Amino acid sequence: MVKGAVMCACFLSLAIKLCQLSPTVNARGRTSMGQVGRWIWSNGALLCIMTVLLWAGHFVAARIAGGELDIPPFQLSFFRFLSATLILSVFFSVTWFTGRKETIRTDFALLRKHWLKLAAIGVLGHALFVSFVYFSLVAGPVPTVAVLQTTMPAVVVTAGFILFRDRLSLMQALGTGICIIGALLVVAAGSPANLLGLDLTESVLWMLGAVVMYGVFTVLIRIRPDGLSDLGFLWMLVMASLVFLSPFFVWNVLKNGLTDLTPGVIGAVTYITLGPGLAAAYFWNRGVRLLGSNRAGVFINLMPIFSGGIAWLVLGEAFAWYHVVGLLIIISGISLVTRKRAS
Repeated sequence: MVKGAVMCACFLSLAIKLCQLSPTVNARGRTSMGQVGRWIWSNGALLCIMTVLLWAGHFVAARIAGGELDIPPFQLSFFRFLSATLILSVFFSVTWFTGRKETIRTDFALLRKHWLKLAAIGVLGHALFVSFVYFSLVAGPVPTVAVLQTTMPAVVVTAGFILFRDRLSLMQALGTGICIIGALLVVAAGSPANLLGLDLTESVLWMLGAVVMYGVFTVLIRIRPDGLSDLGFLWMLVMASLVFLSPFFVWNVLKNGLTDLTPGVIGAVTYITLGPGLAAAYFWNRGVRLLGSNRAGVFINLMPIFSGGIAWLVLGEAFAWYHVVGLLIIISGISLVTRKRAS
């Protein structure tokens, strides 16, 4: 209970300091649920914090699913995107039958026109990223995976420069290099000899691949067509992921058999689908639109704090010294990457 209280207090304190907006109060001195909802939806910082918190819980849930529940990564990914596709399809139907048919018509017209590029970024940022993360968590501890994900802001800045010629200042280039040094410290498990001997663990390799994919995906969100709703955009991403993963799912079932749908498996898939799969995707897409990819990416450095705390509470996993030092190095690099030039 004390640990949980400390974690909650830290999260609330951080949220208050990072969020500069506040919900409006009506004439009676009360704040309506609608006002709170609009405040949250217009606060990019809070949306990014909520996203990272859900991702942190996702890491722990996926670790349990791949460990104690023994769900193969491809099957867990497939069940996640199957559930998400069904849920979003229901929302599409509700939108249609509640009189907002024009929104659906506009969405499908845009999806037909831009389906290939949207499907490609969906596979990159959802299907492959999620599967790589699951493979990484099967092979390694949550703290290592979480610390490596903090290099993503540097990947976002680098991808933005390469793909769209986003301006990369000297400070951003220096910060990117510092982030790489911090990541290498974690990769080497604190021992340079591991790097010299190329002793890279399977978990590290999977996660580094996942970081690159989601960093590029975050930059590519900007090619989303104007007029496409949040629902339509997310539906296309998860549908493309489901189609892409289907043959891998069939292959894995033929090889290993279908996972028994026990209450634990159903519970894990339900949480992963509703929290990290749908809510976090909505929050992140919106946060990137409000803040821009570079500024939104910096919030990912909260991942080791949140996931490390949850893993400590639930799994009993602890940080090694190189996790802490690597995290501090990465955070210092991120501060340079996102630093604004003085006017």
